[in-house]
Amino acid sequence: MRNTCHLMGKNEWEVPLKKSFHHVSLLVAMLMLASCSPKTVQQAPPSGGVASISEKDLYHHMSFLASDEMQGRDTGDQSLEIAARYIATELEKLYLTPVGDDSTYFQRYTLEKQAVSPSSSMSVSVDGIETTFEFGKQFVSLPMGGGGGSQAIEGEVVFAGYGIYAPDFGYDSYQGIGAKDKIVVIMGSEPKNEEGNSIFDSTKATSQFAQFPAKMQAAMASGAKAFIFVSAPGDDDERANAQFEQIANFMKKPRFKLPGGPAQGMGGNALAMFAKPELADALLAGTGKTLADIHAELKSQKKPQPLLLENVNAKINVEVEDTEIEVPNVLALLEGSDPVLKNEVVVYTAHFDHVGTNEKGEIFNGADDDGSGTTALLEIAEAYALNNERPKRSVLFLWVSGEEKGLLGSRYYSENPKIAMEQTVANINMDMVGRVRAVDDTSKANEMLCLAKDLFVVGGHQSSELKKLNELAAQEVGINIDYSLNDLNHPQRIYYRSDHYNFARKGVPVLFYTTGLHVDYHKATDTPDKISYTKIKDVASMGYVAGWKVANQEKRIVVDNPLELN
Repeated sequence: MRNTCHLMGKNEWEVPLKKSFHHVSLLVAMLMLASCSPKTVQQAPPSGGVASISEKDLYHHMSFLASDEMQGRDTGDQSLEIAARYIATELEKLYLTPVGDDSTYFQRYTLEKQAVSPSSSMSVSVDGIETTFEFGKQFVSLPMGGGGGSQAIEGEVVFAGYGIYAPDFGYDSYQGIGAKDKIVVIMGSEPKNEEGNSIFDSTKATSQFAQFPAKMQAAMASGAKAFIFVSAPGDDDERANAQFEQIANFMKKPRFKLPGGPAQGMGGNALAMFAKPELADALLAGTGKTLADIHAELKSQKKPQPLLLENVNAKINVEVEDTEIEVPNVLALLEGSDPVLKNEVVVYTAHFDHVGTNEKGEIFNGADDDGSGTTALLEIAEAYALNNERPKRSVLFLWVSGEEKGLLGSRYYSENPKIAMEQTVANINMDMVGRVRAVDDTSKANEMLCLAKDLFVVGGHQSSELKKLNELAAQEVGINIDYSLNDLNHPQRIYYRSDHYNFARKGVPVLFYTTGLHVDYHKATDTPDKISYTKIKDVASMGYVAGWKVANQEKRIVVDNPLELN
């Protein structure tokens, strides 16, 4: 596939992306040696700050953190610990103050890990004839939001068509089927108009009602005790099978939760499942129709057609294995220069975890997600540390883990802050800031990727003053701000999908920088060779300038529009 981003040329400072390490233990040994070496720090440039942010350093950090040897930095894996040690070693070189546990650079916390056992099964009974399906082959499941052990569900089955609840459009897939305490089958896609666009938004091929979160929310609201999602059948069976494999790989991975909290991707007190169309056809056997038949009817009539299934029952047995793991956040402080204002803090965040590997052994390097934000934050920390002048307020640099598992590291920090949330003036978060779209790239997969001189900014709702300071920083650096993802009700729900959210829900004004989604998002192709280091440098420079302005205001920025967030 054609590259759509700026690529670095071959320079004398480039290091090979695949280092000559033979196994992970050697990486650990090297990092231990680095942390025990005498501290060295490069001479600060006369101007400090932005002048110290370099593409060379960004490339150096990325080449390590997103290398194949790092195995995708999955939360709970040893590779994440290695990444944490790497970041801490860099902070130590900069003489930044460790404010973690026991005066270290680490804030450690416990996660409960839940994995669905392959021994889980499902049987379908139609008119007394029973068919059994295997976990991982015909269906996959997330455990319910409670504890582990055996989660058994048995009950009547109903079919809810597209599973859409859109009362403003007079469309309710659940009307008349009595889904409460039943097992509901829901099909992907949505009704289309003659032009092939959604009947709920004629300007788009896919509306918010076709998104998985919206369908899950509607299913939960119906009172169903389990819901089974199936792809809408079409002419491309290969695509449908590939989609099942992709979702199955995700759903077979362990889920994580903070003790006492909900786990990632749970369906509340209902069981969320994803199945191949053949399982839905088995459930529909008594109707004389296939899933393809029903899909054709729904498409042509463009109105809900919930289907009551007679003498159809399902038994689902999900075996959940529970373990506990300990994982780190990494953090360091630069104390402010003002004797009073130094008690307040500006917090920068980025997540340094990614999603690891899959069953095929493919490595999800996570160069953009979020190697880009991680490296940008390392350069911002260096820019502050090497500046001959300190800001009036203190600055906290925070790399969180568990973002891909449900924003868990930032949630833990927000509940257990090293500096009280009441003293936290603002949060600037960076997640996926290393890719750009070429001007002539019109592909749908990259339509939410920004151009070279643009940057999506999410946040600023709580404080017009913070928004204005950020816009001034963008002008100074030469970046055009794009607010098109900033709607709290955006279909992709970008505002709720990165670590700034856990600060916003605590009343802290937030800014979130991202260059957007792209074709390599959460794929093994998110690799360092596709990163624009010029772009990361620009974003890091803007983040530094914006944070510096906030940290040096005579008066704390005003929250003039508090948000009610869960």
